Amino acid sequence: MADQPTKRKKQMRLEDLTPEARAVIASRQIAGSYNVKNLVKLLDELAAFDAGTDEAADKAGSRMVVFIVLTFLGFMGAIFTLVAELFIVAPFVILPPLGLTIYYWRRKKALKAIDLLNDFRTCLRPALLDLAQDLAPGEKLKVRLDLSAAVDSKLKSKKDLPTRYLKLTESVYDDPWGEVTLPLADGSEASIEFSNCYRRYDRRYRASRGKTKSKTKWRKECQATASLCPAAAGAFDERRLQSTVNPELEKVKFAGKSGRTEARLVRYWVFKAASDLPSTAPSGKEVVGMLLRLSTAWKPAPGVAQ
Repeated sequence: MADQPTKRKKQMRLEDLTPEARAVIASRQIAGSYNVKNLVKLLDELAAFDAGTDEAADKAGSRMVVFIVLTFLGFMGAIFTLVAELFIVAPFVILPPLGLTIYYWRRKKALKAIDLLNDFRTCLRPALLDLAQDLAPGEKLKVRLDLSAAVDSKLKSKKDLPTRYLKLTESVYDDPWGEVTLPLADGSEASIEFSNCYRRYDRRYRASRGKTKSKTKWRKECQATASLCPAAAGAFDERRLQSTVNPELEKVKFAGKSGRTEARLVRYWVFKAASDLPSTAPSGKEVVGMLLRLSTAWKPAPGVAQ
């Protein structure tokens, strides 16, 4: 039998989503207690929609650039038609590419308005899938997610920096975007917290030909914190845990919690991008590995089952 041509997958529309998923996209928030199966199902739906939205926004941006160039060429062509007194031809040369430029600009803007923070689908969702088998059956996860990324309400500071350029402005956005508490099958409690700090640098400079230009760069500083509070009596092997820590990227903390010892492992990442927010996020496997390191460092008291 001959191979059938692969059908192009259509982009999901808001109307295709469940009411719960549409509510998340409208508010960009998830909060409450969830069964792990239902939470993963919701994140799967949001991830499919968000990936399609990102792809459509990229296409709209690329096409907008093409039609900006064609608009410029059309403007030059319109000048020649006016010089040649072909007044009727001029609008047909410049208006179509200009109209399409505006259309794709508006389309990209509309898609960005419903865009979600990529970290939930590239980091949190894979981590939950890996941890699902270790969770207590029937128990619910406590979830708090803010998927709005670097919006104006999260602007922490904005200042001009000393520079050799005409002007260099730094805008800092503080975004503690996620926290998930995981009840484990042995009665212990684990949690994962995510926080991003975005630094936007807007630079104005003078080009070699004397024109003033501007450029934007982004720096995304990610922090993930894995916590483990065992239910049974025992202690953490601090020396063993410290031996697995990269002091340049990680640090370990211990604290008392409800009469028990809680260990916290913090890890840092830095990602950079030009013009737009960095879409790269920490690996879900790295975050799961942080919890595994805490677990292997736990030593139950004598006579306590491990």
